[in-house]
Amino acid sequence: MSVPMPDTTFGDIIYKGKKYRILSNPLNKKIREKVTQYKREKGIIFSSEPWSSEEYSWEIRENRLYLKKIIIFQSQNLIPIFFNKEEIFAKWYSGNLELLIEKEQRDIPNKRRSKLLIMKIKALSFKNGILIKEKELIKKVIARKSLKELGYNFD
Repeated sequence: MSVPMPDTTFGDIIYKGKKYRILSNPLNKKIREKVTQYKREKGIIFSSEPWSSEEYSWEIRENRLYLKKIIIFQSQNLIPIFFNKEEIFAKWYSGNLELLIEKEQRDIPNKRRSKLLIMKIKALSFKNGILIKEKELIKKVIARKSLKELGYNFD
């Protein structure tokens, strides 16, 4: 089974009129169970890749975090889920969200299989779904290169 990389994104978020990729996933157990139940009811095949079978759309408005929709990927189809509401206020969420502003990758000398990811991040802190703090930071992560990045072509 594959494991998400440190720069794996889990969907989009709109903040101050701009769309960002989100590195965090602020779902609660109840929403996850609803997604699982929906997939079961619709006969949607479950993937062993934990980040690739659904994507989340979020928005921060008036310093409040909202889950707008969930898109499930099945074969060539995109299936949106709304749970009978246009959006859900994420009052369950207390913690930090990381929004990807930009990403740069560099080779690491003498480490053929590794790369250095330098990510500019907007870190947002929430308490009960309400934004309480914002700061920008730089994250440096050493990640493993994919076979394609190493020059292998399987086409």
